[in-house]
Amino acid sequence: WIARRFGKRTGLACVLTLAICAFIGDWWLYDPTRPYLQLFACGFVAFTGAGFWTLYNSTIADIVDYDELQTGQRREGSFSACQSWISKVGMALGIGASGWILQATGFDSKQAVQDPEAIFMIRLLLSGIPVIGLTLAFASLMRFELSEERMLEIRSQLEAVRGRV
Repeated sequence: WIARRFGKRTGLACVLTLAICAFIGDWWLYDPTRPYLQLFACGFVAFTGAGFWTLYNSTIADIVDYDELQTGQRREGSFSACQSWISKVGMALGIGASGWILQATGFDSKQAVQDPEAIFMIRLLLSGIPVIGLTLAFASLMRFELSEERMLEIRSQLEAVRGRV
């Protein structure tokens, strides 16, 4: 609704802001004494993730249109393949690094109850790493020059050249 009413950029900004809040909230929601709060943490992250991926993929279509106007070629397959590859590499690196990160926190799987320092570091990194990444994404979004008005102009120019798709 926000994206339709105010534009994709504003919608993405709202989603990224909510995601930052959700990951900051993880500090309190991942509490060993109240494990049921983890359900809220997962729900908040899933909610913002759904919004992000929906608007992200829609924004890729705008970039494909912009690229077509610049180059005269329709290359959505290349953009999709590149985006997919980068996402997979990012997930692999994140999953691969998670063991080292957990080890660096002082987590010991043999202990039934973790040291308070380990819990502190786990909370810090569980919140901190995503917030840093989301803040960088937000900063990049603010530099994104393709507004709704500009995309409508691009769409009109493309349809004048090749017809309506």
